Amino acid sequence: MNPLDQMLRARSVAIVGASDRVGTVGHQSVRQLLTGGFAGRVFPVNPGYQRIAGLDCYPDIASIGEQIDVAVLAVANSRLEEQVGNAIDAGVRSLVIYASCHGNASDGTPLRARLTSQVNAAEVPVCGGNGMGFVNVEERLRLTGFYQPPGLSSGGVSFLTHSGSLFSAMLHTNRRLGFNLVVSTGLEMNVTMSDYLAWVIAEESTRVVALFMETVRDPIGFTAALEEAAHRGISVVALTVGRSRRGKAAVATHSEAIAGDDAGYDAVFEEYGVHRVSTMDEMVDTIELMSASREPHRGGLGAVHDSGGERTLLIDTAERLGIPVPPVGERTTRRLAGLLDPGLEAQNPVDAWGTGHAAEDVFAGCLQALADDPA
Repeated sequence: MNPLDQMLRARSVAIVGASDRVGTVGHQSVRQLLTGGFAGRVFPVNPGYQRIAGLDCYPDIASIGEQIDVAVLAVANSRLEEQVGNAIDAGVRSLVIYASCHGNASDGTPLRARLTSQVNAAEVPVCGGNGMGFVNVEERLRLTGFYQPPGLSSGGVSFLTHSGSLFSAMLHTNRRLGFNLVVSTGLEMNVTMSDYLAWVIAEESTRVVALFMETVRDPIGFTAALEEAAHRGISVVALTVGRSRRGKAAVATHSEAIAGDDAGYDAVFEEYGVHRVSTMDEMVDTIELMSASREPHRGGLGAVHDSGGERTLLIDTAERLGIPVPPVGERTTRRLAGLLDPGLEAQNPVDAWGTGHAAEDVFAGCLQALADDPA
């Protein structure tokens, strides 16, 4: 059993700081869990309420009286140390923390260091802090205090991100992507992106994993997970930030981490077949392509156009990106020549637009001729 199962497949959830007040993180944490269709047990915790959203509300986590798989701490930094201690004392198996964990603890040490010491001593895995939680779409488990759209589609895409904003943006995309797990990893107090990556790669439903990365805190675990992904034929897409001098400084400010070396990323990604992208638009396009029901086969790119200029643009772009656009064989050349108007070159890529006569038949014939060519 993976230690993260108790968190990512939780069947009982306590929400500390739950609230009936619209607009609060405590309110949204309850609403997301219920509107997402979670079938497990939900325990709001707040001494100021008797009931929240039709559920009995408990004054503290110890009053629940049973072991909890995961406790969501929807409380401010000033209350984190106390509530983490309460959760550990109550035997909670895992935690989700939204707050930034900035400031000092009661003993004067940095709060983040104090909390990390607490959870590590108790061997309690934490999602966060300074994150937006996670959504396991397959389990209808939405442990996030921030609005996400209803009706999310389940599918084979996993998204792991160091950016909370992009966690939400990906779930709001209109590309009809189907997700199994989306995680805002936050500060990674004792659970890193490498751990989540290993977990989703072991899932039968996973076909594509997308990573938005500021740093790698566990290089050995990270490369081991990538090796397993390659072994299982799971596509991995990565967008790294902190490539510039100012970008590296921003990473240190945002997540108290050191941005990875760009050449190092290139070497690791090439070794394990990770597809590196430069923008979120490119990432979503790539996810959409890689999660399609039909996988591309070996060989080059064949293309049919209705424009000579468009054909030339594809040739230039393919050469710049290193995409093979191979010449076709003699048999294919003859087939194309028999379809094309005089003056159009019977080669790949094809400009198939001449007079426009019988255009559908011409285009269909050209596409079939390229598809039949071994190259």
